Amino acid sequence: MALLDYSRYRTTHIVGTEDGIRPEAVLYQLRSWLPSAPASVLELGCGGGEVSRCLATRGYSVTGVDISAEQLAGASGAEFINSDAVAFLESSTDRFDLILGIDFLEHLSIVQAIALMRAISPRLSDRGRCILRTPNGSSPRAGRVASGDLTHQQIYNDRSIRQLLRLSGGELSAQFFEALPGTGNARGLLRRFVYQVTCLGDRIRTAAETGIPRGHLFTENLVAVVTAVREPEGVETL
Repeated sequence: MALLDYSRYRTTHIVGTEDGIRPEAVLYQLRSWLPSAPASVLELGCGGGEVSRCLATRGYSVTGVDISAEQLAGASGAEFINSDAVAFLESSTDRFDLILGIDFLEHLSIVQAIALMRAISPRLSDRGRCILRTPNGSSPRAGRVASGDLTHQQIYNDRSIRQLLRLSGGELSAQFFEALPGTGNARGLLRRFVYQVTCLGDRIRTAAETGIPRGHLFTENLVAVVTAVREPEGVETL
């Protein structure tokens, strides 16, 4: 059996409570970029389907895809497909308002990631977007997340994701945001406040070193909001 056998990921790589995903917290973190229900959503690398199920309960039309049948065994509440993500995208004729990749991109090789980006573009609807959350290589604490899973193959920051999109054919562009901690309750707001205060030193030091006062991302994860670059209507290309 290969060491990085994703078909048995739940058995071989999930080792503690920290490995579990909290779907409500994830969706709160991404709330600014989610389309309104009943938009069509495709979640790639959906694991046990927690985020997909949570979206479905909010009225979205959700399809979750994961290569691990073991992970999907307990998934319910949405449509789930056991498939490689790129193979599914390349064989599908559907277009989605939102494609999600939560803690997914880092598990792919660079070659696989380029293939993924190429396959995502034609599957987005006219106003569709892809939201990726992935470990942030620019974070002062990047090592904690990057080394926390043996299946992590590549760690990105905003610059390297732009390079990835360029290598995939230039049909996608992205905006980048900090994946801020916390939820809308009092404890979550306190966590966010503490993060902002303690991160101030990192921001000042980086601004002094680079001469660039703003735009730096320091959270352990970053969010990339990816959209297709489409020709304006009525414009002909040679």
